[in-house]
Amino acid sequence: MRIFAIKKFFSAVVLSTVGVTAMHGAVTYNVPAVAGDATGVLQQVIEMASGCGDASVINLAPGAEYHVYRTSATPQLRHISNTASAEENFDNGIKYIALNISGASNLTLDGNGAKIVTHGELTTFALEQCEGVTLRNFTLSQGHTTMLSMCTGRISASPVSPTSAVCG
Repeated sequence: MRIFAIKKFFSAVVLSTVGVTAMHGAVTYNVPAVAGDATGVLQQVIEMASGCGDASVINLAPGAEYHVYRTSATPQLRHISNTASAEENFDNGIKYIALNISGASNLTLDGNGAKIVTHGELTTFALEQCEGVTLRNFTLSQGHTTMLSMCTGRISASPVSPTSAVCG
């Protein structure tokens, strides 16, 4: 319980440094570099931007590294078929989602050349019930590679079933 309170306090302190500006119906969130685990801070900014009702841009600090960890990721039941073999899928469909973008529309995450470094087996991004979401200008890197799954190119959500994605 005490560790949770410390993490919550830490996130509140860092979030207080996030620059938020609104202009012409768009809201911009400027996220400073975060020392250590950035999972909670990034998720909180994503939730604020997704829920604001306006077009939103989340800017990461140019050239910064943001580390996301399985230990801070949100466990969710997801039946993702290509992430592990039956022997490796010991958690019965529970996946750890570092950055969940849900219900967002007209949202852009601009990395400005930043790097997002993952630690542990997790899903870096999950986009659910979104429209007009753009992720750009950042690099994904694994801190300790155990299993690599990657899709390059454009991802299309239509017309595919909720359990599949098209990469091309």
